[in-house]
Amino acid sequence: WLQVDFEYNMGIEFYPSLFTVFQLLPLASDRTAVRTSLYAPHDLNADEEELQAIDLKVLDEVNAEDKVICERIQRGVKTHGYQPGPLSEEESGIADFHQQIRNLIPITQSADAPAQGELEILNRNLTNPPRR
Repeated sequence: WLQVDFEYNMGIEFYPSLFTVFQLLPLASDRTAVRTSLYAPHDLNADEEELQAIDLKVLDEVNAEDKVICERIQRGVKTHGYQPGPLSEEESGIADFHQQIRNLIPITQSADAPAQGELEILNRNLTNPPRR
């Protein structure tokens, strides 16, 4: 089994009898959908069909685990104990995404939450810079 991740919520998984393209889609702050497209040969013999049934069972388990993990993270972000930053360096795509956010949105590098209204002012100034 091999998994190739793409930025930020997509990937391809290769199983012995099939491959799948998947996407994790946040639907709300506490709900996630897992969209999957399967690609497999149609002319399988009995042994290959048995292997494919096992592969599909593993795929369903992995997708269910990913969905639960995403929803737990989404709920955790709302708690007072949440600390910004990468959740795991082992998820290199996620760590890269977090670094890109820090690079593109400097306020995310602050250890403290911005003051009420500060982000709105910063965003307004970035989208409508003052004329000189």
